Amino acid sequence: MLRSDSTKVSSPHERDDAEIVFLKDSVAIHPTHFASERISGRLKLFKQGTSLFMTWVPYKGHSSEASLSEKERSLYTIRAVPFTDIRSIRRHSPALGWQYIIVVLSSG
Repeated sequence: MLRSDSTKVSSPHERDDAEIVFLKDSVAIHPTHFASERISGRLKLFKQGTSLFMTWVPYKGHSSEASLSEKERSLYTIRAVPFTDIRSIRRHSPALGWQYIIVVLSSG
């Protein structure tokens, strides 16, 4: 589901004045090279004041095959990263297989 709207949101990572500018469900991360260990979640870009932030939160309870403990859920959650801390975003769209992006932070 791809959605772009200006809904006001509030969560532990966002203030009341946050505005969602992009939301994508079923975005998976791959902590290992095994496809069965991917973790699905929600990618969100939101604007607070003049700053743009990115977050990714795994779905509660399940990755593709296994459930996540609260510790793992906390470990893999990407809290609000300001776009000023992102060095590059590379998109790869192979003819066969899944599309993916690689986000590189300024810290490497």
